[in-house]
Amino acid sequence: MVKHMSRLGCEILLVVGILIALKNGFFPWMISMWYPNPLLSEKMGEWTAIIIGVGTCLLYMGLGSAAKHAHALTPAQMIGTFGLLHGTFFLPFPQWLDQIIRDWQGLLDDMLALFLPGRMFTPFELFGMLLGMFILGRLFHVREDEPRHLGQAQREEKKLPSSTT
Repeated sequence: MVKHMSRLGCEILLVVGILIALKNGFFPWMISMWYPNPLLSEKMGEWTAIIIGVGTCLLYMGLGSAAKHAHALTPAQMIGTFGLLHGTFFLPFPQWLDQIIRDWQGLLDDMLALFLPGRMFTPFELFGMLLGMFILGRLFHVREDEPRHLGQAQREEKKLPSSTT
């Protein structure tokens, strides 16, 4: 049980960390390279915020699905793992860690700020929204009909009726 919870925790940290790195490092760098015009660069930054916000919602739903179907966690274990990882954002930390917390909040908050300009979301509201997406992910299960490791000849062989003489 603890092994599955720690694997889910590592998966969450890795995937969210990569998303933060893309949002704050790679995408702004690429936008600045491709769009030197400040007005166009700003528009592309807004579109990136929307894409990252929607991607964050999908990512958390995917992590919730993985918690149930890949890691076989109960709802209590799943919420406990989520709370343990994300609840640490509400503890007082040194200045350098505050930037990570703001980056995590910005994954969803930057998109919401574009659609609700006068509304500021608290970290607790963002935590609740992401927890809702995480729990909603338990409803989804993606399955493949055929394993991918089968070659084309093996797939065709399975489709053809066997002929006995």
